[in-house]
Amino acid sequence: MKLAKVRHRVIASVLDNLIIFFCVSLCLLGTWIEFIYSLVNDMMFTSTAVFSFLRAGILYALFILFYYMVVPIFLKGQTIGKWVLQIKVISDENEEVDYKILFFREAICRILVRTLSFGLSSFVSFIIMLIRDDKKSLADVFAKTKVIDIKGEF
Repeated sequence: MKLAKVRHRVIASVLDNLIIFFCVSLCLLGTWIEFIYSLVNDMMFTSTAVFSFLRAGILYALFILFYYMVVPIFLKGQTIGKWVLQIKVISDENEEVDYKILFFREAICRILVRTLSFGLSSFVSFIIMLIRDDKKSLADVFAKTKVIDIKGEF
């Protein structure tokens, strides 16, 4: 199996993030309008503005978890970005990833670490992918997964 190129992984990630941003923006349009309205009218943070902001953050986090965990279960290790670029996540033993591996890889290794490091882990992960011969990111190393190129396998 051929490993996915780093540039394909980056492009897939950009596509996934654009999809997430678009979907969350549509879902949270009312919340954002309410937040901006309360700021403009009160010219300060009120409890309504704070709750709107917190609700938006929670919904955003839930959508990210859904997108990176549920979508790959149905698309057999692919997000929409990975599907477009014909790459997918598999285990180091060349098996399909299950929900436990996806939860550890995405929720713990990627989202939690990215949040706690204020996004710095994404940059570090990119550098690690460039340096390593097996093109593994931080999440791949800890979750014992890899991303492969599936062009021509169908």
